[in-house]
Amino acid sequence: PIDIKVKGELSQSGELTQLIDLKPPLRLSATPYVSATGNYYTGNNQLSLDYNYGLDLKAGLSESFTLDLTLIPDFGQVESDETIYSLSPFEVYYEEKRPFFTEGTELFSKGEVFYSRRVGARPGKYWEVENNIPDEEIIENPESAQLINAVKLSGKTNSGLGIGVFNAMNANTYAIIQDSNGIEQKIQTEPFTNFNMFVLDQAFKNNSFLSFYNTNVYKPESNYVANVTGTEFRLRDEKNMYEIDGLLNISQHYTKENASLYGKRSTLKLAKISGTIRAETWVDVIGKNYDPNDLGFQPITNILQNGFQVSHNIYEPRGRILKWNTILNISQSYRIEPMKFTNLSVNLNSIGTFRNQLTIGAETQCNPLGYYDFYEPRVEGSYYYDYPSYSMTFFTSPDYAKTFIIDDHVGFSHSPYRGQFSYWFGIEPRWRISNSFLIIPSITFNFQNNNFGYVMDSLNNQTQMQDIIFGRRDLETITSSLSVNYIFTKDISLKFNLRHYWLRVDYLSFYDLQTDGSLIENTYNKPEDFSVNLFNIDMVFQWNFAPGSELLVIWKNALYEKDHGYPNDINYIENINQMFESPFNNSLSIKAIFYLDWQYFQKKKNK
Repeated sequence: PIDIKVKGELSQSGELTQLIDLKPPLRLSATPYVSATGNYYTGNNQLSLDYNYGLDLKAGLSESFTLDLTLIPDFGQVESDETIYSLSPFEVYYEEKRPFFTEGTELFSKGEVFYSRRVGARPGKYWEVENNIPDEEIIENPESAQLINAVKLSGKTNSGLGIGVFNAMNANTYAIIQDSNGIEQKIQTEPFTNFNMFVLDQAFKNNSFLSFYNTNVYKPESNYVANVTGTEFRLRDEKNMYEIDGLLNISQHYTKENASLYGKRSTLKLAKISGTIRAETWVDVIGKNYDPNDLGFQPITNILQNGFQVSHNIYEPRGRILKWNTILNISQSYRIEPMKFTNLSVNLNSIGTFRNQLTIGAETQCNPLGYYDFYEPRVEGSYYYDYPSYSMTFFTSPDYAKTFIIDDHVGFSHSPYRGQFSYWFGIEPRWRISNSFLIIPSITFNFQNNNFGYVMDSLNNQTQMQDIIFGRRDLETITSSLSVNYIFTKDISLKFNLRHYWLRVDYLSFYDLQTDGSLIENTYNKPEDFSVNLFNIDMVFQWNFAPGSELLVIWKNALYEKDHGYPNDINYIENINQMFESPFNNSLSIKAIFYLDWQYFQKKKNK
């Protein structure tokens, strides 16, 4: 039996013994593929044809260690990201969906230094080509760097030592532009890059562990090396009631022209992890120069965060309640250099499930002292003071076993000092027409009134200081999607996903940011209004014509449109009508994947 009041199922599991004289067979399989793609862009009526081939290889080096290799991979069947347009200074985090980077990568999550989306990511100079070459035609500008190969080795010894090795290489990536005379020019948007990660993870009693890891990114053409080294640990008592966690990471950057740059991050957490009442407290210090982002994801630096969390958990049914969890979280943060308080956050979250499998939840958040934002001004040393605010969100989610249900959520936030008010709501019906047919449409609305944010900055010749301009704006975001899954037979299926994201930004007035974080209205009057449309269709027809082998037909339709100075009174329907008059990118791919298992051929040989 598993006691759900105790954290961790593995530590409560039984042990399988008496496995004697087992002789595991050779684990060796190859998965070659071939693909052909036609790409048509309606903006210039340009059709391009391409083909590709590659190989995945899996080899069992021992009973516990497995080597995975992908050579010139093709991830055309992977669903498109749920892309958004960010008005903040931070990079948007997107979930990894490529199979090679989602399977068997648990070891590489140690230390929060590995973000696999860096491999084969958008080239560093992609937007430089897109936005800064107005008088020339862009013939080709790849949205992702070509991944040549990737390999990972992982496993665990009999003594509980986990070992993980990862390596991947991006090829040189070029954009091709053409001038008015028809002369083409190649522009390098991303150089050849080598990615590495090495992990040692020693397991101890009571689900405790000690890890050591290192990531390394090398760009030989620019003599650039980024290195992150760290250690992480977790210690638990015999009863699995208390634990202490921590990590220490050091980042290093080397270039030929500049001196090496070092940064560090350290974290410590104490927690009661089992029982009806659970609690934890933590401190996290991220130095100003800490930067793991060549192979990791760390948007905020130069910050000290600490906090406390307590939760109450109902594990046994009580009346109509099946289970219930309530969490109170209080945290505060400081800017380290120079040391300055930035924020106090109070968060209360409660979620429960009834016997009829209806789940409901609510979350409320409050910033009672306001927020000293050092990131939104985009100029080192400047900050913007955002007044105190609070928000609430509610959601319900019925039993998914029913034929038709509707997930929904609604929420609002309010800051009374500047008349800021935002609200959002969304619904997501789930219609299970049959065991083979599922339809999930959804639509979400988000409206923000009197939102304040960065517009631009420029050097003041008189003061030799940066003048920073903020804007008061209304933001409207509508996201709609449709997902359809249909299974024809046990071997043939169809997946269809459509998503449309629309952002409209209306500027109402403009302000100069002062040194104390306040705003003073100015006479800036340049048109800054804009809208963004992001539209994607992903359709994948899949036929499993043999065990592990697939034939895929993939259609993708995509649009990205940013429109400046559009009419403020345009509505959602009118925007959709105009959007379909814009250029789209269409691609149709046929991909065959063949699974070749050594044991299959061995059996044929024996026969």
